Amino acid sequence: MEKSQNLLVLFSHLTDEVINIPNNLIEFHDEVIINTQEEIFNLDLFEAFLHSVKIVRLETSQCVEMRTPLFLNGEFSTENMKLQNTVIEWDLNSQLLKQLRLVQDDTQIDAVTVIR
Repeated sequence: MEKSQNLLVLFSHLTDEVINIPNNLIEFHDEVIINTQEEIFNLDLFEAFLHSVKIVRLETSQCVEMRTPLFLNGEFSTENMKLQNTVIEWDLNSQLLKQLRLVQDDTQIDAVTVIR
């Protein structure tokens, strides 16, 4: 069987990075994720966060959000994590990224206000 072309691109909304994956979809799911779970998912940090909020697993509508996003120099730590609705987290961070892309690279952002 001929090896398929590698067409995987991963977007990290945590860091605002686009990452080209040097594997095809099957290899990525069957090999890369299985063999590098800790590096990909940061399982120790995730499990420490779950323990800190006294839950065993997330609901299907939940995710772990960074209080201060990594793309705004937030820390990758349990102290900077909180539970959030997945739709809200993606919507909020996509709006922040969209606005952030409009400012100059050296602009310092001191605070973000969310208005309901």
